[in-house]
Amino acid sequence: MTKFKKCYNIHKVTLHGEASSVNPDDVASARAQLLEITKDYKPHNIYNADESGLCYRMPPNKVLATEQKAGVKGDKSQITYLLCANADGTHKLDPLVIGSSAKLKSFRGKPAHYYSFQYTSNKNA
Repeated sequence: MTKFKKCYNIHKVTLHGEASSVNPDDVASARAQLLEITKDYKPHNIYNADESGLCYRMPPNKVLATEQKAGVKGDKSQITYLLCANADGTHKLDPLVIGSSAKLKSFRGKPAHYYSFQYTSNKNA
């Protein structure tokens, strides 16, 4: 299958709708402003944090098939996680995971830090 796909230049592509909506000039300007703001700080004192969601029960929405197949409605259960580290990578905070359950059976009675992350719950997670 790999040789066939390579021969006919067949591959899976995901189109990201927001990628072309960013003005490159605005990005360059924002980067210049960021460099100006952070110029007096050492990299070990500059932190970045980013959060994202993970739909852990969602079935895959892309498959290789010879004909169109009906999909299934996925379960939108998710966890939210936050990752944070300093600019030179010398200090990485334990990930913060936010789930909807106050007590998870999968922890087997152990606290989250036993598994090297922090956990909190929120019904709207």
